[in-house]
Amino acid sequence: MAAFINDGAIPYGSQVITLKATTSATTSTAYIADNVDFSDSSKEINRTDQLDEPSGSVNYSDFKRATATLQFATTSTPTPGKGYVAVLTRNDATSATYFVFDVSEPQAKGEDHKCNVTFKELVN
Repeated sequence: MAAFINDGAIPYGSQVITLKATTSATTSTAYIADNVDFSDSSKEINRTDQLDEPSGSVNYSDFKRATATLQFATTSTPTPGKGYVAVLTRNDATSATYFVFDVSEPQAKGEDHKCNVTFKELVN
């Protein structure tokens, strides 16, 4: 049930994402994505001298990733495949295309079926 009043324009809730087999596919499947978590990590190269003491480093951005728990709408909702693509929206309202990098399907007694997905931002 949606809030009947939002005093202060407070952002809340999760997002609905649409997954397609390719960026140009015409068919898609919608999922409610819970617990979406974006990660902007970095990599580093460290240099040390002959005594293994730090003498310099280089840091640069790594690939952007995201994780989410996707709800299955019905028993016929397909599990997304590796390489499927979706546009994900961050809290600052910027969007980018990500592809499914990893999928797991935990099943628990007394719970609805969901899958955990790791996304990686599509660079080209």
